[in-house]
Amino acid sequence: MGFDPNRDLFPIEWELRGEGSLGKIWRKGAAGPVDAGSKVSIRIKAVRGKGNSHGGDEATGVPDNFVIYTAFPLPQ
Repeated sequence: MGFDPNRDLFPIEWELRGEGSLGKIWRKGAAGPVDAGSKVSIRIKAVRGKGNSHGGDEATGVPDNFVIYTAFPLPQ
């Protein structure tokens, strides 16, 4: 089975206390940027593989490794 974002991505939200705004967020089709808050959303990707060094339990679908897939600031 290939990559399935509903099965393989796990969201984590993290607040960077004392950092203030992390800058601006630009969205497609928006008139302009909005201020970012001090929180970020991090998506980690489960690494499941057949016969690679990352392994994972194919029978149960439980991965044994994760990688950061993407991270981005959240609006205030």
